[in-house]
Amino acid sequence: MKRKAPLLFLLSSVLALLLCLGTAYLYVEPQSPFGILMLPLHTRSSDQDLAGLSRYLWKVNGGYLPASYEEALLERLDLAEPESPEYEQILGFFAQQNYSSRSGERICTAGKPYLEDILNLGRSANTAQRQQAFLMLAISVQLGRSLYKPFLDPSQDIVPLFDLVQRGELGAIPISEP
Repeated sequence: MKRKAPLLFLLSSVLALLLCLGTAYLYVEPQSPFGILMLPLHTRSSDQDLAGLSRYLWKVNGGYLPASYEEALLERLDLAEPESPEYEQILGFFAQQNYSSRSGERICTAGKPYLEDILNLGRSANTAQRQQAFLMLAISVQLGRSLYKPFLDPSQDIVPLFDLVQRGELGAIPISEP
């Protein structure tokens, strides 16, 4: 009977350690099959543009958006009402990710239905950086691919460029890529 107690303790310790390691793996590896389960833990409705998710991705994935997360966010975007805060936050998140060349490809190839809303959110953005982020996302959606390290002259008036994107006159927009 005395030998069973240490054995039970050892087994329970090993099980607890495996559980902790498994949880840590889920946290730090968004590309894992179970990483998508962690997505709701990093998306708070109080964060503008899902900033908590962006910070998490910078910590564990170099800022890159895993395809599984992108699909889940696109599903949430499809279900959200266009006037809802969640809708704006998800589009804002994609804009911020695209601005730093860290968005997924799917939003660029499947984002046409959201283009008008992206343009309107960009026009009404309250900072130049946010306006540029929405502009870059709108251009990426029009092109059907993400931009690679885009540069726009900071002295450029951004708001008129949204009209050029809307009309499909992308060649008239002074953006450079390396």
